[in-house]
Amino acid sequence: MTSPGGAPAARTGTTVGDATRSRFRPELQGLRALAVLLVVVYHVWVGRVSGGVDVFFLITGFLITGGLYRAAARGGVDVLATWRRQFSRLLPAMTVVLAAGVVAGFWLLPENRWMPTVRETVASLLFLQNWELAHNSVDYV
Repeated sequence: MTSPGGAPAARTGTTVGDATRSRFRPELQGLRALAVLLVVVYHVWVGRVSGGVDVFFLITGFLITGGLYRAAARGGVDVLATWRRQFSRLLPAMTVVLAAGVVAGFWLLPENRWMPTVRETVASLLFLQNWELAHNSVDYV
């Protein structure tokens, strides 16, 4: 299914008996657009971390809660299988983005920033970025 502009539409599954069907959720697309707008406005014009990231967390929490509810209604929640599916879906794209960040860092940053960039990239890949930043006393301001 595509949106009126031809872009892929946001879908969420709903369970009817044993069959799962997808349906377009315009409110989720609207929240995603709001979140992107907040991130861009705050990062470009205000110079601070924004509440847009919180909107992304809200959407994620909504989708995960709905998935857990549907899994519980089917008879149980397998947490490890859920995490495995999420990581297998997110890890390839995340790896490409992080690799591009390292390449851009080597191209754009001075040599004394190369190793910190690699350390922070590895921390991101291992979902330890906040610990790395705290260890280095990095602040967003």
